[in-house]
Amino acid sequence: MIEKDYFDRAVRKGALIKAQIKMLEEDYKETMKSLGDLEFRKYPAGDYILEVQHNRAFSPKLAKELLSKEEYASILAAPKPDPAKAKALVGAEDYELLMADYPVPYKFVIKEVTDG
Repeated sequence: MIEKDYFDRAVRKGALIKAQIKMLEEDYKETMKSLGDLEFRKYPAGDYILEVQHNRAFSPKLAKELLSKEEYASILAAPKPDPAKAKALVGAEDYELLMADYPVPYKFVIKEVTDG
């Protein structure tokens, strides 16, 4: 069993690390934004090379608009079960039977205790 004092310190450290990560991500975004509009290419920068690339991803909306009905139908994947519909169908108690436990990594949620 983990000592209560160690447990409390570890959770506090985890919360502080998460806060630092968020601050660093915001700082990174602001720093890169400060470079202004750059062309899509590679830029030498001291010991680094900054490569500015398109931020692109497949668009289901554009696929539906631009492909024929037959082409669009041919790229559809088999439907997946919807958890919300399953819960509505079987009810909250039986829905628990449809849930599986997954091995680590665990999911931790740390919330700061506040008055109120």
